[in-house]
Amino acid sequence: MKNPAIHIHILGTTICILIVAGAVTFAGNSIKQRRGVFLSARQELTNVKGKQHQSMQDRASLASLVEEFQEKAQAYIKLDSVETMNRRMVSVVEVAESNGVQVDSFQHQQMLTDTEVPVQPFILRGDAEADNAHAFLQALGVQMPDIHIQSVNLIGDSYETSRVRVQLHMYWFVDPASGI
Repeated sequence: MKNPAIHIHILGTTICILIVAGAVTFAGNSIKQRRGVFLSARQELTNVKGKQHQSMQDRASLASLVEEFQEKAQAYIKLDSVETMNRRMVSVVEVAESNGVQVDSFQHQQMLTDTEVPVQPFILRGDAEADNAHAFLQALGVQMPDIHIQSVNLIGDSYETSRVRVQLHMYWFVDPASGI
């Protein structure tokens, strides 16, 4: 015997199978898209972790470079501000006189600012024994390494004494950050 409701059951079953197939297809596509997003996010996270690691290495490298440069900077000559020029001139005269050089005049010239490090020229004139003039030059080099002797002119008055007339042309290197 044929059941008249079988057509309804077959139609209902077909509709249910179509609904399940549509749901599986929709869910599969959704899962596939989310998996793609997940894999993309995972790859991005890996990239970010790699960049973070590289950044940490770069930071450590830069920190060691800064430390190295600071250590090297300690070996360089510390330059003073131009505002200390009068004190510097007094110090030069004190070094000269403590080494037996009688200073007659000590004058600054026009500052040279067209260089990377500004330079303040000075001219010192005086009298001394030749050995004292030499001792002064050595003491100046040791005590004031930021001063460069450009020229030394020693003129003897006679062959009978070692007394000489001293003229020094020197450059004092000034801190470029001192607002010149």
